[in-house]
Amino acid sequence: MKHFCLFIAALILPLLAWSDGWSTQYPEIEKNIRQPKFPEKEFKITKYGAKPEASAAVNQKAINKAIETCSKKGGGKVIVPEGKWLTGAITLKSGVNLVVERGATLEFVFEPELYPIVKTRWEGLDCWNLSPCIYAYEATDVAITGEGVIDGGGTNDTWWKWCGAPKYGWKEGVISQRNGSRARLLKMAEDGVDMDERRFGPEDGLRPQLINFNLCDGILMEDVTLLRSPFWVIHPLLSKNVTVRRVKINNDGPNGDGCDPESCDGVLIEDCFFNTGDDCIAIKSGRNMDGRLWNRPSENIIVRNCEMKNGHGGVVIGSEISGGCRNVFAENNLMDSPNLDRVIRIKTNTCRGGVIENIYARDIKVGQCGESVLKINLDYEHNEICCRGYLPIVRNVNLDNVTCEKSKYGVQIIALDTCVNVYDINIKDCHFNGVADGNSITGKVRDINYDNFYVNGSLCLTKYPYKHYSEWITASEMKRVPKSFLLDFAQKPRWSYVMGIELGGMLDTYKKYGNKEILDYCKMYTDTMINPDGSIRNYKLSDYNLDNVRTGHFVAKMYQLLPEEKNRKALFTLMEQMKNQPRTKEGVYWHKAIYAYQVWLDGIFMGLPVSTLTAGMFLPEKEALAIYDDAVDQMKKTYERTLDPKTGLNRHAWDENHDMFWSDNETGLSQHCWARAQGWFTMALVELLDNLPENYARRGEAIELLNKVLANVVKWQDKDTGVWYQVMDSPGREGNYLESTASSMFAYGLLKSYNKGYVDASFRDAGIKAYRGIINNFIKINPDSTISLTNCCAVAGLGPGMSESVKKAAPKVKENRRRDGSYEYYLSEPVRDNDAKGIGPFIWASLEMEDMGFTTDNVMQPIDRQAVVTRNNPVVTGYDPLASLSVGNGSFAATVDLTGLQSYPEEYKAGVPVSTMSEWGWHSFPNIDNLQASESQREMDLGHGRKEVYAVEYKDGSRNAKATDYFRVNPHRLNLGHVGLLLTDSTGRRLTPEELTGVKQELALWDGKIETVFDADGERVEVTTSCMQNRDCLFGRIKSELLPDGRASVTLKFPYPTGLHADDGSDYSRPEAHSSKIIDLKPHGAVIERTLDDTKYYVTVEWEGGATFKEVAPHCFSLSTGDNVLTFAVEYTPEPVKNRDASFSYDHALKAVMKSWPSFWKKGAIVDFSECTDPRAAELERRTVLSQYLTAINCMGSMPPQETGLTSNSWFGRPHLEMTWWHAVDFALWNRPAAVGKMLDWYNEVAYPVAREIAARQGFEGVRWMKMTDPQAGEAPSNTGSFLIWQQPHYIYMAEEMYRANPDATTLDKYGEQVEATAAFMADYARSCAPAKGKGAIKLFGHTAMQESMSKDFSCNHPFELAYWRYGLEKAQQWRERRGMERHKEWDEIISRLSPLPQRDGVYVAGEPVKKFDNSRRGNATFDPYVAAAQKGASSISESDFLMKSKSDHPAVLGACGLLPDMGHYDREMMGRTLDSVMADWNWDSTWGWDYGMIAMCAARLGRPETALEALLIDKGKNTYLVSGHNYQEPKRLRLYLPGNGSLLDAVAMMCAGWDGCKEVRNPGFPSDGTWNVRWEGLRRMQ
Repeated sequence: MKHFCLFIAALILPLLAWSDGWSTQYPEIEKNIRQPKFPEKEFKITKYGAKPEASAAVNQKAINKAIETCSKKGGGKVIVPEGKWLTGAITLKSGVNLVVERGATLEFVFEPELYPIVKTRWEGLDCWNLSPCIYAYEATDVAITGEGVIDGGGTNDTWWKWCGAPKYGWKEGVISQRNGSRARLLKMAEDGVDMDERRFGPEDGLRPQLINFNLCDGILMEDVTLLRSPFWVIHPLLSKNVTVRRVKINNDGPNGDGCDPESCDGVLIEDCFFNTGDDCIAIKSGRNMDGRLWNRPSENIIVRNCEMKNGHGGVVIGSEISGGCRNVFAENNLMDSPNLDRVIRIKTNTCRGGVIENIYARDIKVGQCGESVLKINLDYEHNEICCRGYLPIVRNVNLDNVTCEKSKYGVQIIALDTCVNVYDINIKDCHFNGVADGNSITGKVRDINYDNFYVNGSLCLTKYPYKHYSEWITASEMKRVPKSFLLDFAQKPRWSYVMGIELGGMLDTYKKYGNKEILDYCKMYTDTMINPDGSIRNYKLSDYNLDNVRTGHFVAKMYQLLPEEKNRKALFTLMEQMKNQPRTKEGVYWHKAIYAYQVWLDGIFMGLPVSTLTAGMFLPEKEALAIYDDAVDQMKKTYERTLDPKTGLNRHAWDENHDMFWSDNETGLSQHCWARAQGWFTMALVELLDNLPENYARRGEAIELLNKVLANVVKWQDKDTGVWYQVMDSPGREGNYLESTASSMFAYGLLKSYNKGYVDASFRDAGIKAYRGIINNFIKINPDSTISLTNCCAVAGLGPGMSESVKKAAPKVKENRRRDGSYEYYLSEPVRDNDAKGIGPFIWASLEMEDMGFTTDNVMQPIDRQAVVTRNNPVVTGYDPLASLSVGNGSFAATVDLTGLQSYPEEYKAGVPVSTMSEWGWHSFPNIDNLQASESQREMDLGHGRKEVYAVEYKDGSRNAKATDYFRVNPHRLNLGHVGLLLTDSTGRRLTPEELTGVKQELALWDGKIETVFDADGERVEVTTSCMQNRDCLFGRIKSELLPDGRASVTLKFPYPTGLHADDGSDYSRPEAHSSKIIDLKPHGAVIERTLDDTKYYVTVEWEGGATFKEVAPHCFSLSTGDNVLTFAVEYTPEPVKNRDASFSYDHALKAVMKSWPSFWKKGAIVDFSECTDPRAAELERRTVLSQYLTAINCMGSMPPQETGLTSNSWFGRPHLEMTWWHAVDFALWNRPAAVGKMLDWYNEVAYPVAREIAARQGFEGVRWMKMTDPQAGEAPSNTGSFLIWQQPHYIYMAEEMYRANPDATTLDKYGEQVEATAAFMADYARSCAPAKGKGAIKLFGHTAMQESMSKDFSCNHPFELAYWRYGLEKAQQWRERRGMERHKEWDEIISRLSPLPQRDGVYVAGEPVKKFDNSRRGNATFDPYVAAAQKGASSISESDFLMKSKSDHPAVLGACGLLPDMGHYDREMMGRTLDSVMADWNWDSTWGWDYGMIAMCAARLGRPETALEALLIDKGKNTYLVSGHNYQEPKRLRLYLPGNGSLLDAVAMMCAGWDGCKEVRNPGFPSDGTWNVRWEGLRRMQ
């Protein structure tokens, strides 16, 4: 009993709190708001010199004199009579009621000198600024009344342009708040500058308010009309007892809030009209530190009986709300405009903070609003530049009897991810209709309470009665229709396809979740409709009605579950009908006898899935095969006959004789694509594939057709809602509507096709969007907590029609010309809820979603991408050379140390170096010996029957050796410079990094900036660092008292390149070898020209405020300031910057970055491991998120990156094209194919001609892609790289990824030539390895393997190359077919003759020896991957040495499975044993970072998810991931390795989304034991 009482109390207390607010607080507030009173004395402004024809200055003086006189005489009314009165700023005094009479207009002119500087607040910040048009300070009892007009004079030619937006008349050179004044005020407030020092005038462009009461008591505004305010309209500030009554506001200007009580107590706003360019009413209490210092909440406020038209919000609280807000009551307000964005809006962030509580709204009627009825946003102005950490709280918000007819969201809450600071939100008796996207709640919240709250007629629940929609809709239907034979509104038992469809969905629900009540409900139908002898009630075979066949599908499924003889007999009856069903001349079923000679899409679904299912169940294999062939033929022929080539869709029906009244005389087609007919056809294809055996030869034809159909279905998906229109090919036409049955069919078709592996993940995305659209637009929760599917078209058909041929086939047909297939006809059929034709497909779509892990709780909750990204922000807390962090834009990056800049490059050399690199920044040392690339080449005979010329490494000290060295080193990537902080103590001694304390540095991944704080010599230093996304520019902000003290300054240093294999590219010991000179110096900028031999580039430095830039030493420059804040930008360009649009603004630059990075994260794919319980999940998520960031800033440029990206040099900074797979494929899988496209553009435009020359030089056809290269695609000499071939098929693989992303002729045209040329080399190379007699297996030789320990000199027939050759040639053949070319016969022969993968003792091996083992040779104990596999290597080595090398370097044999689709080229069991062998016995020290992802991909394909995880997270040195996310390799040469990051992303994508042919639906690469509930969006399947 005690627990029950507590439960009842818990239910009642929120309601008591609700009623208490209105019944107790509200009348108390109303009673306590004091109304000012004024004597009846009048003071006409005309008596003090005001005249309609007078200047504004004259009138201003007269009006202010009248006010002064009135106040001194004890108060009264200052009268502005009829007429137009120009004036400047007016100051009200105590006791004065300014009366603007009917017919009077008080117009304020745009003459800034008439607006003196006064104490006010501007956007919540205390300052001195231009006087508001009407201003009162520390006054008691003031009023503005009358029925006249107060006109602020705002236009695009006056005040409004000062906002800085071109939309409002601003042009370059015009005064504006964007020119630094607003930023300066924000900075002053953040820095705690005293208010009296915050002085702004006309030159600063901070627009004045129209009316501002500051520190006043007793304010009345009544009856006046307010127009064209320069800025906010009415702004009571730090005041009390405020009444605004019957005021009309029309203001379209920028930031034109209607009434903004700020830090006020006791406010009544009633009977007012608002039509504003911003918030109608915005309640505020100061911004950031100023609001917290005053600590004056806005409280005890009533808003009632008002009408709000346009505006960002009706009643808004925030965003300048740092002082808090409480006790706000809004009632009986009317709002109606698409330009009114939100009705009740609360906005704040972690800069503003504030406690917002006790907010009440009731009896508000809304016609429409643009976004949300209630919006609570704790992340407003996410990119605001401020001091954060002030967590806002929003609690006890109550809406009662609020109605709205149209909006995007109902309730929208954007809460914090870190804590529960939004709670006790109560929505009662509210009805929101026309809501596009339902309710949306992100972040952590609690106690969100809905009581009789409906959205789109659907009851809103905070807890659902069922976990799955399939169970919920099934239970709902069973409750609505207790007898299954009366489903679909039947009045008596009926044998109908509609019952079969719905019951089929219910039966599948039973199979998945159990519940015998469902099975009994299904059995009730078969027991009622099928007699004991197998005869079917209400069925007549001679009708040859395909609709009557469809229920057989359900009966067949029941028979498989419960094999009853009566059901088997019934099925044979239906099989007999299908056997004799009349057909067209081309062999396609007539839809019914009364629809003679007609093919309907409906009928294809009704018949073919049943015929194929029952054939597989009951017929001999040969007979079943004939039915499968017939079904595929019918599907293809129906598609062809009904296709509308203009839309890609299929028309509802086709008349073979072209003589139906609804058919086209020439084509026989009906007029339109009816969405449900297209849905029937789509489901028919999906169900056909369910029934066709896996080994059925023509299965691929059906899959190909399904892809074609679905691709066109998706094209017609409504972008906003995700669902489809009733008349599918006319979505924008008047009267058309979104229809649920067809949308359910398409969702089912898309989702099942993906889950079955028929289509790629883009269709999954479309299916999820469709399903969410169905929930949002069509699923209604009823008052009894059942659910309904709404907006179902009840029926549609064509005819029947009569013709001579039909009359012969069906003489009793009655013609129905109403059903003519016209647009109007399809819209004329009734629309209803819970049509079985929609319920069934909705259940099936739900089951597919549930197979992917979606439930009623999470299906409408997309992944909170910001939360995933932000919780993985790298944090550095001290000096660690391996913990440097980077910012960049894909073609430019800068890496910084613990100061947030590049202050200690020498100290970080041995870690992850601090450097600045770009795609264009390259340098070559002078070629003083005039060396030629050809001098590094050597002619070789590798047994291919031709002389082959390779670029090799000469080691003999000859001129050839000089050429080798020169063309390996040159060109090399430049470190463009170091931008650092010079930090000194009071004696001028430079501080070491160890002396910096209190370090906290965080890379805000979502925002693309690094925030750093530390203490230096007893002073706090704050640094923000970022990189512009559209320019190669590093910029930042430094705040510290060390700056004016001279102990901190920014330094720019420029090194000469080292030419070393792997380092930061910085040589400061050769100042004479290069030059750095200032070629332009201005008050806020400088340009430095850099000259390094034949290379030039330019460095443009800009800063804000007062600063000094000078050269302090050769190649060293200083930027210092006397202020405690310095903002600056350093841009690197290959040419001088010309005609910059605007000067550098730190605020604008950072906001642009903070807009760009969220856009990046919101696109592409995301993976969320937060619901996993395995303790390893958090680390895998960290690596995954950071790898996305690092590959984005280092690898998304216009050419393949180097292995260390734009962070430091490895292999002289040059790209290695065998690594392109690891740099590119992850972008394709993570749904960023444009990044791959940019790399392939470089292949096409730059590398292709060079690669053709290389192939020709070696006597081969086609193109041979180089290995180690440069921007011009030069080939670096190498004894390893020049002999690699595994990079060769990369082009084909990447081109295929581009085709999968865009499967059209444009893609084929763009890459087809290069695919062909790539394959031509591969075929020729294989041909050169073929046995001389022209028979036997082709074993590839003469190359060094992916597993570089397996040199060309002693090994051949390497497994990965064999598999990749097979893949590349087969894929090139597919490309030929797609391009309308015949397959290349010789290529097919080569494919068939490629050697099986080499094996030994039941496992696959790394290759075969070229010659017999020579065990007299001494073997090596270990293999060093950094040493070339062969210089002049022997062709015969010892067996022990061969075996040691076979277990070293990359385990490439696993790549033959992991990286490539299954082509039948390996035995799964043997590959599994090979995987075990590698995991148990491998030289792990010789591996590389990408090996671990490759092993994981192999394990995933083999169905070994635990091994996949073990490989991804194995504790080996080269599988280490630093705090930054970089894949650490070893301390001497490679402290970071981006192929490792790419490999990790490839593996994670594959383990989540699967691969072609993958049977497992949900996260196939992760264990299915419930510990790895990985959620993901946007990934693409691997090939």
